Amino acid sequence: MPIRLLAIVIALVGVISSQALAGNRDPLPMPTRVEYPQGADNETVLKAFIGLPFRADGAVSDDGRWTLWADPTKTLSSPGFNCSGFVLTAVRHLTGQNIPLEEAAFDRDNDSGPDSALGRDWDYGLDLFLNLADLDNLMPTPQGPKSSVGPEGRPVGWGVDIHSHEFEEILSSLKTDQIYLVTISKPDRRFKVGLSYYHLALIHADIEGHLWIYQATARAGVHRLDLSTKEGLNAIRRYFPFIRGGGRRILLAPLRSQFLKPLPEAEKELEASLNEAPKDPPLEDLLKDLSGDILGQMLGEFLKDRTNGLSDNLTIVPDAQSSDQS
Repeated sequence: MPIRLLAIVIALVGVISSQALAGNRDPLPMPTRVEYPQGADNETVLKAFIGLPFRADGAVSDDGRWTLWADPTKTLSSPGFNCSGFVLTAVRHLTGQNIPLEEAAFDRDNDSGPDSALGRDWDYGLDLFLNLADLDNLMPTPQGPKSSVGPEGRPVGWGVDIHSHEFEEILSSLKTDQIYLVTISKPDRRFKVGLSYYHLALIHADIEGHLWIYQATARAGVHRLDLSTKEGLNAIRRYFPFIRGGGRRILLAPLRSQFLKPLPEAEKELEASLNEAPKDPPLEDLLKDLSGDILGQMLGEFLKDRTNGLSDNLTIVPDAQSSDQS
């Protein structure tokens, strides 16, 4: 006799397994000039940002205003992102979660604030990356501190050289329709540590095999390049030229799982289907009807006592009715 509870469990698993980013959106304050249809997929949402201009320190406030990271109370009349402002705003709209500016920029190690001996904001890009990333799946897995000395004596950050074959191997391992965070570091003499994590971007591996990197730069505003092509890979490497000894290192990670949630549509469909399903008799009564003998009655009473009333919520469907239940 198939248990209808099993069908409910299977349905719930289906809802949980549908925890893709696309479609998982609650209403968010929409900044001007960012538009996409309700229920849009990941690529459609990301493409809605293409063409928006670059602005140094530009971001979107928690209530949807164009503003600055340094002064979120300021309201600007025209749009504009820096690289981190674009990444945070895009992540908000991909996940449906209005992640506050302050939370995204949290200084994880308290080592890059205004009074830091290492220099203010030297690892700002890494902090924002780690505050949004799945920390169990950094690509590649960091070895050693976030600032170390490379083989030629120059400071290097986490990740692999963007000009290396290792970077291409990471790209080939990206999963379809996943969104990946990117941060890039470089040797930087402005800071005592000799290094900065200075750039952020997103990569979307679409269902057609393209590897789109979306970023905001001073030269091109928000745009995308296809890293699955030789032309796109060469273009991103021109953006970040080779540096001997230290190199511009790139670190990737999928979004943190806490930002994923079941699709609201799937949850509603499941709830409706369960509410419409016919009520089954209590388990002990059904056993009596099916067996009609003393053993069946004894088993029914036993189950009632052992489950302490939980059997009222645990229903089964006879074999003859199984084809009509889901």
